[in-house]
Amino acid sequence: AFMTDAGTPVVSDPGTALVRAATQAGARVVAIPGPSAVMAAVSASGLVTGGFRFVGFLPRGGRERREALALVTSTPEAVVLFESPRRFRETLADLAERMRGRRAVVARELTKVHEEILGGTVEELAALEREWLGEITLVLAPAEAAAAGARPDDDELDARIDRELAQGRRAKHIAEELSVELGLPRRELYARAVARRGERG
Repeated sequence: AFMTDAGTPVVSDPGTALVRAATQAGARVVAIPGPSAVMAAVSASGLVTGGFRFVGFLPRGGRERREALALVTSTPEAVVLFESPRRFRETLADLAERMRGRRAVVARELTKVHEEILGGTVEELAALEREWLGEITLVLAPAEAAAAGARPDDDELDARIDRELAQGRRAKHIAEELSVELGLPRRELYARAVARRGERG
């Protein structure tokens, strides 16, 4: 028998590898439902009315993290993710930059003594001057139809491109990721990034 102390759906322990190995060995696998931060957070958030996408933990950095953030921000359904308290402030800041006005709920230490459920827009949550502790689940509301099709303000878009360029990123890569995230033509974004790079000298 295998018992996980990380809850369901065993993304923070070797559950997946053990189930795969047991199946390959011909053993019968029987799941006994246990505590699930995902379902508890979804139930308490009041944000999910249909399907949702669960993405687990975001990558810590680099291209993988940028691609994961692009996936999260371009998903029309509600999104649920886990995050470490050490990285949660950074994650909120990244999401606030990309998902202005999106409603979200932080569900912390679910089913425990210090359980906390806190809602607001991603900008409001990112602006909180507080220390985040414990196991954190974040629920992001579905994109509203109008917001999903809205074009960012030109000044905001230029500021975003400038920040990416300041990190030494190439115009091609910036255009590719922003195209996925914002639904804008890649060629237009590439030309804009090249122009901004020229203005920066």
